[in-house]
Amino acid sequence: MTIAACLALLLVSQEPAATATLRGRVLDADGRPMAEATVVAIGTDGNFIGLAALTKADGTFEISGVPASRIVVRAQPRLQIATGQTRTPLVMHPPAYFPGTLERSEAWGIDVKAGEVIELDINVPPVFIGSIKTTVSGPDGYTLDYLRVIRPESNQIKNVKLSDAGVGYADELREGRHVVTARARAGNSILVASQIVQMTGGEISVPLKLEPEAPAR
Repeated sequence: MTIAACLALLLVSQEPAATATLRGRVLDADGRPMAEATVVAIGTDGNFIGLAALTKADGTFEISGVPASRIVVRAQPRLQIATGQTRTPLVMHPPAYFPGTLERSEAWGIDVKAGEVIELDINVPPVFIGSIKTTVSGPDGYTLDYLRVIRPESNQIKNVKLSDAGVGYADELREGRHVVTARARAGNSILVASQIVQMTGGEISVPLKLEPEAPAR
């Protein structure tokens, strides 16, 4: 190898890495490691960087090749089985963002510089996941237009399918205030019903009795 080639190789080896490494742990609300959580690096400009890792049994993860940019880090816990309900559906915990929030708008941005190693812990806050069992009743022969569960704070709407027995389920509901509302028709009459529910987990039964809509004033 020539002297020039040796010098070129030395210069290349001394250049800083063009990307960074992201490593850390995902912990639950009690500080215990969360295994099999998917950790993703997301650009704050809205572009998905496309780099992800699955946490190990001790909650640790490592993502290599993160480009120099400003990112947020998201952790998606694995599917869980809801307990304390008459049914046991699989439910998905909403994603958590570093350092420990369920809201993307509250995530901390991280400025990534080439060649650095970033270490962080993502603390997944508790979420009380539950369901609402709605029983709808009304006059004979009514036709249901819709049955919905609305979470006003996050502007989320779930459309609920009603069985022939007049029972519907809305699963994977986060804690907080929800509004259960129904609209139907019977002949020329519009029928409505609604109820406010404070979700704290488990299954809540909500009876709705359809009544004629009050005339507009």
